[in-house]
Amino acid sequence: MARSLFPARRRVLVCVTLLVLMLAITLAIVQAQEGEAVGNTAADAVQQPTDFVAPVATEEAPQAPQQKEPQQSAAVTEDASVGAEAQAAAEAEALRRQQAEVEERQRREEEEHRRQAEEAERKRREEEEHRRQAEEAERKRREEEEHRRQAEEAERKRREKEEHRRQAEEAERKRREAEEAARRAAAERAKRELDTIDVIRSSAVELPVGCAKLVKSYLFRVREERRIPVAAVSEARAQLNEARVSSPKQVQSLEQKLAKAQDALLVYDVQTLRTYGGNLPKTCIMQGQAWYDRQTTVRSENAYLQAYTHFYRLIVAHLYTMYETAEGLVYYLMDAYKPSLESFTSTVVAYQNRAWAIFEQLFPSNGSRPEMSMVELVKQSATMASYFLVPIGFGITAGLVAVIAFPPLAAGVLLYLYVYKIWAELFIFYYIYGMKLPEGLVAAAKATVETAKASQWDVLRTRTADTLLNLVTDSDRVFFNGILSIFLLLNVVAIVAILFCVWCRLCVPGMRSRKSKKSPLSATKASKRSDSKPAAPAKTKSSSPPASADKKRH
Repeated sequence: MARSLFPARRRVLVCVTLLVLMLAITLAIVQAQEGEAVGNTAADAVQQPTDFVAPVATEEAPQAPQQKEPQQSAAVTEDASVGAEAQAAAEAEALRRQQAEVEERQRREEEEHRRQAEEAERKRREEEEHRRQAEEAERKRREEEEHRRQAEEAERKRREKEEHRRQAEEAERKRREAEEAARRAAAERAKRELDTIDVIRSSAVELPVGCAKLVKSYLFRVREERRIPVAAVSEARAQLNEARVSSPKQVQSLEQKLAKAQDALLVYDVQTLRTYGGNLPKTCIMQGQAWYDRQTTVRSENAYLQAYTHFYRLIVAHLYTMYETAEGLVYYLMDAYKPSLESFTSTVVAYQNRAWAIFEQLFPSNGSRPEMSMVELVKQSATMASYFLVPIGFGITAGLVAVIAFPPLAAGVLLYLYVYKIWAELFIFYYIYGMKLPEGLVAAAKATVETAKASQWDVLRTRTADTLLNLVTDSDRVFFNGILSIFLLLNVVAIVAILFCVWCRLCVPGMRSRKSKKSPLSATKASKRSDSKPAAPAKTKSSSPPASADKKRH
């Protein structure tokens, strides 16, 4: 209610104030100086907001002329005091308003400043937060980059290690492959090359099977089993010769086939020498050495007797070794010709069975003979006799052939298998010199000829001395002596040659009836005999030349 009355009173005061002002304006002329101050104060009051003053002035303006003139003078004083109070109140209110506005403006400015400060602080904080977030993001990015870089570095190192390991494995694999290839090449080369003398001597061992059985197995390998690669080489060579005439396009392939077959034969021969070339002589020599060691010591103080006994035992030991190898040769011949003997035995048994079957048919055990004609009986009897005589004829024929052809066959077998394949090839050339016959001997002969052509006589003498010294190698440990062995083999060859000549003299037709010309020694002996005999025989003897002349004429 106080608020509703206050505006009406205020309007009244405003109207009174305006009236006083109008009166003051009229009195301004008289009281210029005072009026000027009052006017200034009124002007200051007039400068208050007119939003509320203007309507009141307009509303009260029509009422001003209606007031009475007498009331104006009486109310001037009251109005003046009231106007002063109102003016003071207005001034106070204006001052208060001004102060309130100033305070409000200051408060708003402070609020604005504070808000701006808060906004700036907020922005600063936001910027600081953004910067911190950016720094945090940058730090995380750097950490991630560092982690990624470390991971990449670790991955690079791992890859490098993996690459190094792979390269090492590759190098190791290549090294192993190279070693394996070198080992295979060395093994393949070793299959085709002979061992050195030191390797042959060091690898040779004494086998428990004995010398004879070892010789037997060696001969079976070089004679029976070797036929397969030899047949392959012969077949390949025959096909190649035929292809050179009929189909030249196949010559290259057949040449390769022949080369492979020859290489297989060479590998077979080298393997045979490597298996038996050192072990067989070692075994036979050790058996001879065992016999030599079993002999008693010579107690005689005679040096000649001791030397003779030692030389005699050396010869006997060599002969014992040769006997052991000959026994192996006999075992081989018996086993080698056993299939022929079995074939002959089976043939004989088959004919005998047929003959006995006919005999049982003609003469049964119950005594009742079958009824047949005499012609049929004679025919069956002749058949039976022929069956019985076939084995006998085979035996007589084989005996005659053996008697006639055995000496040359035995000489050939003895010279080839015993002298050449066993002693010359194994004991002499391979075990002593490390050679393979005949290639090694041909190569040595060519080298000797080339050395002689080059007039390198010192080298030739050195090689000759080494060759002779190698024959008596290990003479301080074993009895075996190459010189004595060669001497005994030459004796065997001479004996076989003499026996062969005797056989030819006895068995070859025409050689026995031939008379050789008389030598001077035989002519001298004949003349001495003629001088000691009577004259009559001499005349008969003198008459013999015409007879011989007649024979010559005939």
